[in-house]
Amino acid sequence: MLGHALPMAAIGEELARAGHDVFLYAEPTIAARLRTSALRVIHAPSGVLRPGGVLSMDERTAFAHDVAMGVARHLPEHLARERIDAVFADQLNLGAVLTAMSLGLPTATISTTPPFMRPEIPDWPARIPTDELRASLGLVASDENSLRQGISKTVHLLPWLAPMDVAPAPPQAVHIGLLTPDAHDGAGAVAPLTGRPRVLVSVSTNPMGSFATTAAQRVLEAAVAALDALDVEGFVSVGSHADLSRLTGSDHVHVERVLDHAALVPTTSVFVTHGGWGSASRALAHGVPMVAIPTELDQPAVSRLLEKLGVSVTLKHEAISVEVLRDAIASVLAPDSSQRRAAATYAALGRDLPPPARAGADAILAAFYGKRK
Repeated sequence: MLGHALPMAAIGEELARAGHDVFLYAEPTIAARLRTSALRVIHAPSGVLRPGGVLSMDERTAFAHDVAMGVARHLPEHLARERIDAVFADQLNLGAVLTAMSLGLPTATISTTPPFMRPEIPDWPARIPTDELRASLGLVASDENSLRQGISKTVHLLPWLAPMDVAPAPPQAVHIGLLTPDAHDGAGAVAPLTGRPRVLVSVSTNPMGSFATTAAQRVLEAAVAALDALDVEGFVSVGSHADLSRLTGSDHVHVERVLDHAALVPTTSVFVTHGGWGSASRALAHGVPMVAIPTELDQPAVSRLLEKLGVSVTLKHEAISVEVLRDAIASVLAPDSSQRRAAATYAALGRDLPPPARAGADAILAAFYGKRK
């Protein structure tokens, strides 16, 4: 998924700048969107790292198992051919993590969202069967929760600030700060500032299943109407699955398939988000308060974290309406809102830290080699 590949590619580019040959293992359509020339791409066969179409909730565990098995079958030949001597993997990519472990390769990992550090994640089946995978790689069975199996024992990166932990971090974990890379190929042009406060609305770039797609459409339709009713400059990023014919707003509401979040968020007053950690990270880094409307996966857990931090209010997508969303945006938009004050506090915490991608690369190199090359 793009939201997982972006932070890893940013850290990979820093590793390349330090003088290392870095290979990106990704499905071709994802690799093409990363817009990086610093990384050499190993193309995973289509369908190995992503589904061929949207999945129902009941299909996800089986799909995750099949992905892990596919990676374990496909990756070793490339590791040998390219003489790879270390691996940096997404915690969710159990096929890559366990393959590297079976080959004795030094391995670093990353959690792409805070809830993945919990042994169990409410609202999302986190347990993926791994006995067959481990046996195929010559590893003994493990009673550990499958997501926890994806955490390196050497160095594990956390792309957030320590106060944002939802569970105690293991000793090998390194907080690198709020990592906010972006891919905005094909993004619509950002209109000049008008003096009105800006409100950005964005839903998941990867809704997995007809349920999520339908929920996102309902949220987007309510958002366009809510922004129409407010004295704001509205920007609505709808992704590839939305029905644009039902998303027509007035002149002060701009609806696009893709918007450049890197350019928009720093000038945004309120961010209406699905609760993905990539979007939340960018808002937190720039002190932008949020309205979260989660639907699936880790989004409900991320939204609860944002409420606990005081930077967001959460709305249930099942009960969304134009009036409810309009009032929530207006409340968070108020100059003295508690969400605005809290968001400014967290932005200040990260302001003087080293760049997160550089911090991640340095942590990996220190763990593997004792220093940056």
